[in-house]
Amino acid sequence: MEKLNLETFYFQMDCGWTSDPKIQMLLYDLGYSAISIYIMIIDWLYQEKGVLNKKHYKYIAKQLNCDENLVKQIVENYELFFFEGDEFSSTRARDEIQKRITKSKNAKKPKN
Repeated sequence: MEKLNLETFYFQMDCGWTSDPKIQMLLYDLGYSAISIYIMIIDWLYQEKGVLNKKHYKYIAKQLNCDENLVKQIVENYELFFFEGDEFSSTRARDEIQKRITKSKNAKKPKN
C-alpha cells in the first residue's frame, strides 16, 4: 500500500478526548498503556491511508512489545474502530486522510 507523504502531515487530538466514554472504558479496563497502544494504531492508520488489517495485530504487538490479545481487545472491544471484513479503520482518520488527498489533488490542478 502506498504511504502518504508525512513531511507536513500530522493528526490532531481534540482537547478532552480522554473524556469520551469509549476511551474512559478503555482506561478503566486496560489502563494508560492501552491509550499509548491506541494512539500508535491511529498513527499507523494515518501512515497506511486509513486502513489496517487484523493480520497486523501480531506486527503491532511486536513493535509495541505487548501481547497480541491486548491489541485485539483495544481494536475490537471498544467501538473505537470500524470494520470492513478483516480491515479496520477509524472514521476520523479516514475522513482526515481523504481531506488531505483531496486537498493535494486540488493543489496539483492547473490554475486558470
